[in-house]
Amino acid sequence: VKHSTIRQSSGNGIVVASNSSATILQSEITGNALSGANSAGTLIARLNWWGDASGPSGIGPGSGSAISGNVLFEPWLGQPVSGPFEWTMALDSPDPFPQSGGRTAFFGTLVEPGNWTITLKDFAGPIVKTFTGSGSSFAQDWVGDNASGTPLPNGSYTYQLSATSLGAGQAASPAIGRVTLNSNLPVAN
Repeated sequence: VKHSTIRQSSGNGIVVASNSSATILQSEITGNALSGANSAGTLIARLNWWGDASGPSGIGPGSGSAISGNVLFEPWLGQPVSGPFEWTMALDSPDPFPQSGGRTAFFGTLVEPGNWTITLKDFAGPIVKTFTGSGSSFAQDWVGDNASGTPLPNGSYTYQLSATSLGAGQAASPAIGRVTLNSNLPVAN
């Protein structure tokens, strides 16, 4: 399901039964009475607007529409879908990751070439690192350091993927998520 509005349901906006899977993206899921999404199966629900820039509530970190069950919701959109310039894919992996010898990669694909920015913030909100580039897709590694190359402490960091099309200059709705730095994890070789 893509480019849909799921709102004002008297129950759950989306329900996925056990042993089932579904994917929804670039949609607006808001104002449903019980929850935006409830999944006993697997629901891939990345790149959706949940009614608040902080993301979905329930198992999510924000105050938007609630989600429960097995819902893969990161990153979410930080504002309503703006199309036609948009993200077709965005995520980070692995998450969590260890700092000493570890890394995570941010992946993004846009519908057309654009200038993109990845902004990382710590739990208090200050920007700790920024990456920029251009193209219709990217894979950007982060080793858990700040702009000066100093290793950052364990914790949860927020990332925002922003992009502006090279052609029309339109901004895509920002994609927002969290990544966890945990130096207690083993490093795979």
